[in-house]
Amino acid sequence: MSELNDNIPNWESRSRSLCLRIERVLYLLVGIGLLCTAVVSLCSAVIGLLHIFEKGATFFSVIFHSVDNLLLALMFLEIFHTVEVVLRGKLHIACIEPFLFVGIIASIRRILIISLQTAHAENPLSQQAFQNAMWETAILGVLILILIAAVWVLRHSKTQAENAC
Repeated sequence: MSELNDNIPNWESRSRSLCLRIERVLYLLVGIGLLCTAVVSLCSAVIGLLHIFEKGATFFSVIFHSVDNLLLALMFLEIFHTVEVVLRGKLHIACIEPFLFVGIIASIRRILIISLQTAHAENPLSQQAFQNAMWETAILGVLILILIAAVWVLRHSKTQAENAC
């Protein structure tokens, strides 16, 4: 009976080790997928910039497409950084900072989309649609300020999480 009890911790240790290895492989696959997606987004931005010379492509639509893809690639790279931190085994509370940056970038991206759509709409916007766009822009601006404040608080409270990321 004591032999059975002695094997339980060994079995638990092996199963825990196997689960951690599987988790690391999955994180590695996610990281590779994020990098591939970022590269595709960057290539799309470059190809979009080359379309400036095509007939029928407006300057604003090309710039809009390129900036949109560049910001999207930046978001993927910030998420990849978090996956990299997990793979290094240095996951702490300060590692939420990349997600805050993704939120900031996504909010800025949406503000750019709203401003370009509003400024270059084919038909004049109704007063209600314009008002909704301005409200959304204002709310996103406040959200950006809150996220920046959160990054500032994280960076200035590194007493227990020094050198985590």
